[in-house]
Amino acid sequence: TVTGGIGRLSKGYLDVYFKKGSGTEDKLLRLTGVSLSHPLTRESVDELGTATSIDKPLEGNLRNEITLTFNRNDLREFAKMQGIESSFDSGNVTELLMSNLKSINNMTITFKIYRSQTTKDSSTLLKTMTYTNCTFIGDTNSTPISGASTTELRFSTGSFSIVGSGLPPTYA
Repeated sequence: TVTGGIGRLSKGYLDVYFKKGSGTEDKLLRLTGVSLSHPLTRESVDELGTATSIDKPLEGNLRNEITLTFNRNDLREFAKMQGIESSFDSGNVTELLMSNLKSINNMTITFKIYRSQTTKDSSTLLKTMTYTNCTFIGDTNSTPISGASTTELRFSTGSFSIVGSGLPPTYA
């Protein structure tokens, strides 16, 4: 049953897309985590908390930071982000440099939150957050003692827009 409480995000409710310039949008399939940092103004915080849909850029011109977390050995996703996925799959790529992401201009990262973990269409789409003109600002690698190694890719942008509101329902 669905309760009326505040929703929670779990696997399946969130899809993340990455696009370079005016190219095609690709879904990132093997993310293990995302982090969004918004140094928002008071007006922007009010806009994010509203129960009605918003379809305009948020106020402020402040830098937003997006962190995408992957398993460290998931090189195919890094190749996809650099636009060399087919070369990587055919074995023609022997080295992937994170610095290659620095040379890509006008990246767009889009987050889509759905009401359903399985049905993903316009009827279940709750919110779309789009970050345009993203620049790659760095990567961090970590290896915990009891877990898998991860790589975090960090991006920054001043261009953020949100369409829709709400989180997925909480299931009891």
